[in-house]
Order: sequence, then structure tokens, then C-alpha cells
Amino acid sequence: MRLHHHGLAVRAPKPARCWLQELGYGLGEPVEDPIQRVWLQLASGAELGTVELVWSQRDDSPLGRWLQHAPAALYHCCYEVDDIAATVANLRRVGRAVPVGRAVPAVLFSGQRVQFLHLPGLGLVELLEATGDRCLIRP
Repeated sequence: MRLHHHGLAVRAPKPARCWLQELGYGLGEPVEDPIQRVWLQLASGAELGTVELVWSQRDDSPLGRWLQHAPAALYHCCYEVDDIAATVANLRRVGRAVPVGRAVPAVLFSGQRVQFLHLPGLGLVELLEATGDRCLIRP
């Protein structure tokens, strides 16, 4: 598993965008993901790593409970893996990893599959299945 990005859930993206740019991040274009019912935007910097802004105005969005008490919250950590199914099986074998939904294509990452898991004691984790060329972040 290789750290890929941190997901930041926000009620509105503008304040987070302003702070990220002030801190030296470059911003990619916003992308709507109808499968996950959210909007996504990558922010990255050479020495800063990558942050994925996640927001939605939809009532059926998975972000509702994350943002009940604050306008922004660390939502998930994403790890790039070579094989989602094998990684999920291994995490379930060594702990109590609970899959949240199924592996689906991610619009933001050119259709590469993602799978969310809840890891007790750690929280929400996203697995991003790498391509043979390794996933490239495109801000």
C-alpha cells in the first residue's frame, strides 16, 4: 500500500481552495462523480502531497454525517494498491475491515477502481487500484 492522498470533505469548496492555494497547492479541475454522488478536486504540491476536496449538495450524498458538526473534516486516507480484491481480503483476514460498498470506477482517476473500507481504530480508507503504469495525479 502506498499513500496516495488525503480526502477532505467540505460543505463548500471555495474556502478550502483559497487556503490550499495560499499554502502552495496547485488545483486541478473539479470533476463530478455521479457514482459516488459527489464533486471532487485534487490539490497537489511537490513537497506537500495531495489533498482531494470532496463536496456535494445532494441529500443522498455520503458526506452528510461527516459534515454535521463542522464545515470541513478529514474524510479518508487513500492508498494505492496493486489489487483491490487481494488487499481487501488481506485486511479482512488480519482485522475487522468492513467494506463500504463495492469497488467502482473512479471518474477522477480515469476509471481506475476504488473501494472504501472502514478500519476500526483508523476510520475510512479508500483503496485505489493502480494501473500497470502506476497512478499519476493530474492537478
